[in-house]
Amino acid sequence: MLRVGGVTPERLAGGLGLKDSDAIKTYRRELEAINEAQLDLEKIWHELECFRYIFSSPIDLIRKMKMMSGYLRRILDEYEENCDLLFTIEGSCLQHSKLSGLVASTKDSEFKEKFCDRYSEAAELISKDILRPIVGGGG
Repeated sequence: MLRVGGVTPERLAGGLGLKDSDAIKTYRRELEAINEAQLDLEKIWHELECFRYIFSSPIDLIRKMKMMSGYLRRILDEYEENCDLLFTIEGSCLQHSKLSGLVASTKDSEFKEKFCDRYSEAAELISKDILRPIVGGGG
């Protein structure tokens, strides 16, 4: 949604300014969604810590959740530090944005490395646990 709303790597490189009010609205709205996702991941990792006995690789799974949450947290920290500047200083606050990794092509982006890949690995660990045979189960 960020790219659709005009928040593109090229516009971030040039900076978003007062003339980009639609892109700024999109940026703010989507960062609120990222904030919700980050809080959900944090909740999941705390639940995993409480129920770690259910999983065969709980430490690895928790580590992946923390990595994904940490990646989103860094984007949110940047937003929180700079959101007031969006309407006062034309563009300078986002020129070297951590957000650029999120809106860039996924193929070689930081988002792929720090989030998508970790998500896939976590999903694989969970799938293995769901599909593993129950040892010693009666029937």
